[in-house]
Amino acid sequence: MKTHLRSAVVLVLALSMVAAGCGSDDADDAAPVATTAAPAAAVDLSECAVNTVGDVPGVDTESGVVKLGTSQPFTGRAAVAGEGLLAGIQIAVDEVNAAGGVDGCTFELAWEDDRFEIEQMVTNVRKLIDNDGVWGFVGTAGSQAIPSTYPDIEGAGTPLWAPVSPADQDIQEVYLLGATRTAQGMICIDYFAEQGVTKVAAIGQDNEMGVEAFNAIDTQAPVHGMEIVAKEEVEVLSDAVGPAVLAVIESGAEGVLTAVDNAQNGLIMDGFHEAGFNPLICSDQGAAGAGGPNTVSLANPEAADGFLGALQNSLTDTDNDFINHWSALADAYDGPGKDGARNFSLQTYSYMRAFLELWDRLDGNYSYDNFHAVAETLADNPISIASLPPISCGPLPGGHSCAVGAGMARYDADTETWSQVRDFLAPATSKLTPTAAAVDLSECAVNTVGDVPGVDTESGVVKLGTSQPFTGRAAVAGEGLLAGIQIAVDEVNAAGGVDGCTFELAWEDDRFEIEQMVTNVRKLIDNDGVWGFVGTAGSQAIPSTYPDIEGAGTPLWAPVSPADQDIQEVYLLGATRTAQGMICIDYFAEQGVTKVAAIGQDNEMGVEAFNAIDTQAPVHGMEIVAKEEVEVLSDAVGPAVLAVIESGAEGVLTAVDNAQNGLIMDGFHEAGFNPLICSDQGAAGAGGPNTVSLANPEAADGFLGALQNSLTDTDNDFINHWSALADAYDGPGKDGARNFSLQTYSYMRAFLELWDRLDGNYSYDNFHAVAETLADNPISIASLPPISCGPLPGGHSCAVGAGMARYDADTETWSQVRDFLAPATSKLTPTAAAASSDSEAATARVEAFRQGQGTLPISEPLAESPAGKSAAYVQCSVVVCEEIRIGIAGAADALGMSLEVFSSDDTPEGTASAWQAAVDSGADVVISSGNPREWFADQLAALEAAGTPVIVWSIPEGYEPGNGITANLLTVDDYYFYGVLMADYAVSQNGGEGEVVFFGLPAFPVLSTLEQGFIDEMNNVCPSCPIKNVSIDLMGLIGGEVPGQVVSTLQSTPDASYAVFAFGGMMFGVPEALADAGIDVPAVSQAGGAMNFGFIAEGRTQTAEVGLASEFLGWRGMDAAARALAGQSPGRAVQPAAAVIEGHPDILAAGLPLQILEADDTGFLSTDPNMLWPGVEGFKALYTELWGG
Repeated sequence: MKTHLRSAVVLVLALSMVAAGCGSDDADDAAPVATTAAPAAAVDLSECAVNTVGDVPGVDTESGVVKLGTSQPFTGRAAVAGEGLLAGIQIAVDEVNAAGGVDGCTFELAWEDDRFEIEQMVTNVRKLIDNDGVWGFVGTAGSQAIPSTYPDIEGAGTPLWAPVSPADQDIQEVYLLGATRTAQGMICIDYFAEQGVTKVAAIGQDNEMGVEAFNAIDTQAPVHGMEIVAKEEVEVLSDAVGPAVLAVIESGAEGVLTAVDNAQNGLIMDGFHEAGFNPLICSDQGAAGAGGPNTVSLANPEAADGFLGALQNSLTDTDNDFINHWSALADAYDGPGKDGARNFSLQTYSYMRAFLELWDRLDGNYSYDNFHAVAETLADNPISIASLPPISCGPLPGGHSCAVGAGMARYDADTETWSQVRDFLAPATSKLTPTAAAVDLSECAVNTVGDVPGVDTESGVVKLGTSQPFTGRAAVAGEGLLAGIQIAVDEVNAAGGVDGCTFELAWEDDRFEIEQMVTNVRKLIDNDGVWGFVGTAGSQAIPSTYPDIEGAGTPLWAPVSPADQDIQEVYLLGATRTAQGMICIDYFAEQGVTKVAAIGQDNEMGVEAFNAIDTQAPVHGMEIVAKEEVEVLSDAVGPAVLAVIESGAEGVLTAVDNAQNGLIMDGFHEAGFNPLICSDQGAAGAGGPNTVSLANPEAADGFLGALQNSLTDTDNDFINHWSALADAYDGPGKDGARNFSLQTYSYMRAFLELWDRLDGNYSYDNFHAVAETLADNPISIASLPPISCGPLPGGHSCAVGAGMARYDADTETWSQVRDFLAPATSKLTPTAAAASSDSEAATARVEAFRQGQGTLPISEPLAESPAGKSAAYVQCSVVVCEEIRIGIAGAADALGMSLEVFSSDDTPEGTASAWQAAVDSGADVVISSGNPREWFADQLAALEAAGTPVIVWSIPEGYEPGNGITANLLTVDDYYFYGVLMADYAVSQNGGEGEVVFFGLPAFPVLSTLEQGFIDEMNNVCPSCPIKNVSIDLMGLIGGEVPGQVVSTLQSTPDASYAVFAFGGMMFGVPEALADAGIDVPAVSQAGGAMNFGFIAEGRTQTAEVGLASEFLGWRGMDAAARALAGQSPGRAVQPAAAVIEGHPDILAAGLPLQILEADDTGFLSTDPNMLWPGVEGFKALYTELWGG
């Protein structure tokens, strides 16, 4: 029987756990090692290489041993890395050998020390090929040396798998599992751009490393409109970096990319620091080290603080099963490189594990030709290693760069730790399709007030974006979907545009991968500056883009195969997958089906299919006999097929990808099982080559697909017109212009019709206002149902109906068998979808934030004292602002500054008046809280003109928003996270039972963001939990009306199990009112004060507070103010791992303490004179010491 790698790894994991439990430390159990090789014991492995034709170098088919090689810098300048890199490979070899190998093969590692010298590496590679006879290489390190080995590697045909810190390449034998140095450099530049950097420089060695760094900066800086102010070379292995350091300092660079060795990086950091020069510095993973002692240990701690490194793999302290397993193995390891086993070895361990997974896929044929053939299929079936980006190699050219993305890590010198500050993303890049020639378009946007993103009123060009799967599993659809939009764009531009506007389409390839689509959408918004999106495809990915789309306010018109949604920015012109599934069930009922089943992917697609069958089968009195899940991108559909066959289903709804649908049809057909099978339009394809081409013809006959648009051979003038355009089209996606493009062409034509109705006002507000009138005045496109959007909620599903098409295998054609109709019932009810992983994440997050903080967020000393200077505080009207004032006053006194307070009544007029008084006071710095900047815009402009720093909190913007505001200590992302945390806490307390009531305060924009975070997280961790949202008016809060509203709401909600208050001050009088009414519903709030902590301590309604250390906030505000007066940045704190949420980079950026405070945490009520939670014990003394007091 074939021994699979995954079984071996499970066994090893189990054995390692047993060993750990027994406390074994028997050194004799370690695999034997030698200076150049670490062989495994020979066993009977007759299965090894049974299918290989001829002799294969390095494979001994008698003993079953496969010999691999690596060259590492075990001594010399890079020895700190070399030990760990060697250890990582050997750990994986020892592990797999102990578990019996892979397909009957065990592995032996031959290694050589290259001392990080080019000539020695070349010598080593030749020896390992010619003398040791290795099959191939794994994890060899040193991008400046590796290219010198290519002639020998290529000449022998010896594969090189996953070189570390790889140089750019594109030869058959080399497979890069980490981003090249060029790509890592580009990602450093992307990160600089996200931090507001406008001037960049690079320092590189006078070799290939430097060339790649300069290539990166030359390529990427223009993408972000950055100025390149210096590019300096240093000699290889030289400590003479001073001239380069001086040149960069004189250039005034705000971000510096380095491509040098570890020792040189240390010298560069020290040089900058000693000169008082503090740019962002970013280097590749070889410098960052993923948590190992490396560059940062070679610089003074103050100089190394904040150093950035691109990441090819996750940090070693990331909490997941794979990394925890590696960690246990590394701790127990006693082989070569053992002293570095905790440093760097995760990277090569991960690479070797990926190699072993690929070896398992070779099915016994270990020839080089078969290795390359199988490796190049990974674009369609990637290898997943939990510490790496997906490994998706493809054919040359370009395809052997198997993971172009990289993350970003930041070093904190105080804690001596790294934290990941950016996800694994590909470099930002642009693919802009040509537009029609510019003409005089002075009419474009004549009525628009202010600047509108993506609309150039001088040229009249409107920039739109789309993300499509142009490659990968869904490429057959992606080409046509892109082509359809471009055909409509070309057509309208040739005709002179709409109201004086022509259109330009920016597009990106997402490979049908969720992370790539999110990356694309961010790039198209942030870098390409699109007005909006049209026709983006992939219902399992699109919801992941909603936070970015909603955050930017960028409309998404007509996503293809859309997921359920109801946010302002998204307009669905096709029925959702849930609605399409319901229509499949309706059609089954019309055909007499009584037993139905569903097969769905283990993602949102599957949830929607199960939602559809749960909702619609009871409408028709059908019995649901099976609901089966299959893994995303997996061909292992057999168990689901067998379960459905055994269920006796007469109709089967599928929500899977095209390849899986083909396998399901074939499986049913081979078993002689012939139910009706129905899927969504993504499978039916409206006549394109798709699912049915991936099944045997007999199996595909009769396959049904819900239709969002008419079939391509429908005989009407509109479709005939499209057909002629598609035949003549020669732009991007031209090979798919006959397939799928009718759908997006129709969607783009509808968009242009709506654009015409905007009457020159292209602001987002006007777009939504006009779009929501379509319920009364629909847009008619002959290939679509009527487009009749309306207001939210619900109104942006603009065409809930779908048709039905059936495939005839004899004629190889589709025919429409059902008109465009809405589901038999339009009420889509939620299902209790399994969300165990999300629930576990929520529980982990709650536990993480039950812990307190012990240090200040920013440790950099003040450059100069602000003693004698003055501060003005514009104080809001709620209680917490008085608590913050206490902190501000204490901090001002400690800094030797004077303080004047100006009170606001939180109305636009009162706020402006208080701010004007602050301006008139002539204060050196102004501090304030939570009102929209529009209320004090004039005063802010005056302060900016005078160069007066402004520190705020609780405005709906990021951490360093600019435009007159120096720092925003409580960001829009913070409030989103507070909502997430309160949702997690509520569900952890009520067990997912009963209704959760949310009391919001929309007068403060940041609290609306908090509410969205709460709703999003509730939908993630408890999608079946009903939520009731109640808005509280600010004047009602001030007037004491809230307790009565809370009582009446909870009396009308008998199933309420938890109450969530957007702001702690809203609970004034609530416990007493609930007690009087005999209502016992527990509650949680955030940003409360002494009153809330008293409720918690006394057990009166409130059980927890997402704690805001209000007095600490005052001190942190003055700390940021003092730094601004000294010409320093406000400082950015290291983000806790439990607070990392994609799309929300500024969570806890200011480093304010955050803790879920329960009854056991309220001891400060009896020790603090103001009964305020300190956040960090002894913070006043710590700040005073930091400030030099």
